[in-house]
Amino acid sequence: MDQLWHPSASGGASSCTASVPVAEPVPLLNAHPYFPTTLRLPHYVPNTLSHASILGGFAAGLAALLVSAYVIARPPRGGRLRFLWFTLNAGLHLVFEGYFVVTSTTIAGSSSLLAQMWKEYALGDSRYLANDPAVVAAEALTVVVLGPLAAACAIAIARNRAIQWPLQLVISSMHLFSCAMYMVMGLAGDAAHSRPEPIYLWGYMVAMNLPWIVVPLALISQGARHVARHVPASAVSRSGATKKKKGKTD
Repeated sequence: MDQLWHPSASGGASSCTASVPVAEPVPLLNAHPYFPTTLRLPHYVPNTLSHASILGGFAAGLAALLVSAYVIARPPRGGRLRFLWFTLNAGLHLVFEGYFVVTSTTIAGSSSLLAQMWKEYALGDSRYLANDPAVVAAEALTVVVLGPLAAACAIAIARNRAIQWPLQLVISSMHLFSCAMYMVMGLAGDAAHSRPEPIYLWGYMVAMNLPWIVVPLALISQGARHVARHVPASAVSRSGATKKKKGKTD
């Protein structure tokens, strides 16, 4: 047994009681649950809230936004669902994604509620914690452009303004394009930025973003039909009025 132990080559009791310098613990730069495992997040702080608490808080926040906006605005019967959709988008773009853009370099080390929501979502796409330039740029564009446009469209629907239709077409087209590109980029390379469990790739990254492909397709179709019904009629009316005026002048 002594041969297996031998704390020092000199042996003796004094060697056993001699102080041995203890090495300082080396921080694990990759001690996080995200993929790829080579991703470095030296400032990462684990979430303190459970998965259920984070998802429940997210759902509760969205519900509070939609209910309060609906009660205040009282949108017309024919536009209620569209009003709620664009209100949802305005809130997500301006608040949730806006927070990400502002804190993209430090979000992995934050314990705020919004940061913990993003760290939960990043289990399906770790680029959101890695300060990926393409992701940050795309989200910044969404915050600056789509956020205000979605808010304007919701207001236009609540007030039954005609501008709601071109806004709906523009916003929905941008949502469809950006989300499709995000899906392609996220699924490329065997989804290297997602954890291997199916819930994170197909539940977080795909299912949570799928509404921004399905709903915009329906809204583009609806908006195109509305424009096709109303624009030609107004154009014909203006054309007829111009001809009558010209005939009187002659």
